[in-house]
Amino acid sequence: MANRWEDSGLRLLKDDPKNPGLDWSERMFVAVDVINKINPNYLYDFGCGESLIKNYINKNIIYTGFDSIEHCDKIKIIDLNMEYPKIENDGLGLCLGIFEYIDDVERFVFFLNKNFKNFIFSCRNNDIEKYLNIINIYFKTKKIKNTIKNPPNQSVFLCEKI
Repeated sequence: MANRWEDSGLRLLKDDPKNPGLDWSERMFVAVDVINKINPNYLYDFGCGESLIKNYINKNIIYTGFDSIEHCDKIKIIDLNMEYPKIENDGLGLCLGIFEYIDDVERFVFFLNKNFKNFIFSCRNNDIEKYLNIINIYFKTKKIKNTIKNPPNQSVFLCEKI
């Protein structure tokens, strides 16, 4: 999996509490609102980066972050182009901005279908149709937010198993 952060040209904004992590805080907070309303027992965050989202979700949610690079302690290192983790508990999947880095999106969506009743994803607007053609085989999708500003031209979706 390519290094999303280095390749994206986005800059770290750790010192700005109003904009945690990278320039995609709006996308994260849209997802946080949905996660906290669903209030799953477990959240599995694929492409978690520094796991900043865990600071904003309900405290009762057990968080597991996965990334191909060790950005911080307590995340599980995994290359989603090579393998998938074993999911032991029913929870909510989170896939913010990672589909474009996965070589076989159809295979990954099949993994999501086997392991989750619901998941949240975001992607660039120009890729929506491509991903929804695959996702809608297994899930019903609902657009949560269209064309967010950070990162630009992305939308966020909640997917529920059919």
